[in-house]
Amino acid sequence: MIVFICGAINAGKSSVGKLLADKLDAAFIEGDTVRNFLSMLTVDEARPAIVEGIVSVTASLAKRGFSVVVAYPLWNDDLERLQEGLKGVDVPIHYIALNPRLEVATSQRGGEREIGEWEINRIKELYEKGVNKPDFAESVDNSEMTAEECAEFIYKKLK
Repeated sequence: MIVFICGAINAGKSSVGKLLADKLDAAFIEGDTVRNFLSMLTVDEARPAIVEGIVSVTASLAKRGFSVVVAYPLWNDDLERLQEGLKGVDVPIHYIALNPRLEVATSQRGGEREIGEWEINRIKELYEKGVNKPDFAESVDNSEMTAEECAEFIYKKLK
């Protein structure tokens, strides 16, 4: 099984993804790790290569029998790239978009991460572009859930 956890900045993708991977005994891929390889590019310039890198690692692990959970903010136009790259992988693929209310996503949510003005503006921009609820993903409003509760909710949906 492959599970993509997507959504905007500060939606809880990494926290929920790690917890879900533990529940599923799955490999966890943090898309921002792939992003770090391309730090010389803007996020928008790097996005196609980031998605291709994520797909490559995901496909390799899945073909070896591992379940995989990926945390990264996927956009509607990433779907074709994902599907093409995962053509030879014969496992169920699930897309879950964490979609907290905008006022929650732009707040300090109590985790380790402090979000600044740039991130708040980027979150608003991403919400306007629909990254919080891409057409291909099942949307989960995790505004009132802890990361543990959200991971459990998704785990139950997958089972």
